[in-house]
Amino acid sequence: MNKTMQLVFIFSFLISISFAQDYRTIQIETLEEAIIPGEEIYVNVDYINGENNSGLNSLEFTIQFPTNAGIDLIDIYEIDPSTMLEYNMVNDFTVDIAFATGSPISDAQLIKLHFSGGNASAGTFIPINIIDAMANEEYDPLEMVNGGFTMGNPLPSEFLLLSPNNGENIEINNDNLMNGNIEIGWEESIEGREITYIFDYFTDIETGLSFLPELVTTNTIIVSFSDAAEELQNLNLEYPGITSLMVTWDVAATNGVDTTASSNGPFSFSIDASEIYLSNKSDIVSPGKFTVHQNYPNPFNPVTNLNYHLPEDSFVRITIYDAFGNEINKLIDSKQSRGQKSVQWNSTNNQGKSVSAGVYIYRIQAGDFVDNRKMILLK
Repeated sequence: MNKTMQLVFIFSFLISISFAQDYRTIQIETLEEAIIPGEEIYVNVDYINGENNSGLNSLEFTIQFPTNAGIDLIDIYEIDPSTMLEYNMVNDFTVDIAFATGSPISDAQLIKLHFSGGNASAGTFIPINIIDAMANEEYDPLEMVNGGFTMGNPLPSEFLLLSPNNGENIEINNDNLMNGNIEIGWEESIEGREITYIFDYFTDIETGLSFLPELVTTNTIIVSFSDAAEELQNLNLEYPGITSLMVTWDVAATNGVDTTASSNGPFSFSIDASEIYLSNKSDIVSPGKFTVHQNYPNPFNPVTNLNYHLPEDSFVRITIYDAFGNEINKLIDSKQSRGQKSVQWNSTNNQGKSVSAGVYIYRIQAGDFVDNRKMILLK
C-alpha cells in the first residue's frame, strides 16, 4: 500500500469515527418574545435522542438560574403523564431533576418549567443553564444546550393631561413676572418602567420655543414667567408686535419599544404678556418737554437702552437703584446739550461687577425734572 492510499484510508477512518459520535442532547428552550415583569413564564426542556442511540429510559440533570433576576421557579410539569418526574430544590436558584419513563423514548418534549416574577432591566437576558446531566443512569455522551429568556418592559399605562387647563389664558405682568411659573403637568404612566415622555407641541406662529423640551423623564415641566416673557421678546425680532402666543401640546409615554399617548390630549394654553409690552411703548416726544422713555428691551439680559429727550441744555444725573432703594450704578452725572439722548446699562454695579436678576429702578434728573422707571433684569 503506497503512502497516498494510506492517507486516504486514515482520513476515511477518522470520518467514520466522527459520525459514530452521535450525542444525545438535552435542550432548554430560548424564548423569542420578551417577558414582561410579573408575567407567568413557561420554558420547555426537550430531549433529542440522536440516530444511533437506544431510547431514553431515564435522565438526571441539574438546572440553575440567576439569583439577582427576581424570578421564582413555581413548578415543573411533566408532558407525558406516564412518566415519573421528581425534583428537589437545592436552593432558591438550583434544582435537581430526575425523569424516568416506562418505555424508551426518542425525541420528545420532556418537561415544562414554570417561573414567575422578574425584575431585571429591559433587555437583560436571563439564562437557564444545565450544569450536570446523566442519561440512562450512565455517563453517555450527552450534549447540553442552555436557554433562557429576555426581560421586556410593560406597556406604558394610559394617563391624562392635567395642567394648564385646556384653553387657559396665562397673563404675565410686571407684578408676577419675577415669581410666577407655568406648570405643564400630566399623570404619571405608572405601569411602565424606565419611562420617557415625548413632549410634542406647536404654536400659532409655527415656531419652536427654547423653554420647552422634547424629551423628559418626569411628568412636569416648569416654565418661569421670566423665561416665557424673554422668549416673546426674542420673537419680536422676527414677528414685530407679538405680545401673546398660543401653545398646543400633547404627551406620549414610551419605554423605548412601545408608546402610549395621553387619553385626553391635545391641550392648549395661551401666554399673554401684552401688559408688559404695552407699558414699554415709547412715550410721545414733545419738543418743549423733558421726556423719559421706557427702557428697551424690557425685560432684558444683560444690556438695555435708556432713552430720554432734553428740551434744553441741562445737568443730567441717571442712577440705577435696586428694589430696596440701594444705589447700584451712576450712569450719567454731567451736563448735556439738548436733544434726543441714549445710554446703555450692562447690568453691572459701580464696581463693574454683574448684578443679580430682579427689578431695578432708573431715575433721570435734569434740573427740576425727575422721573423714575422700573425695569426687569433676567438671568
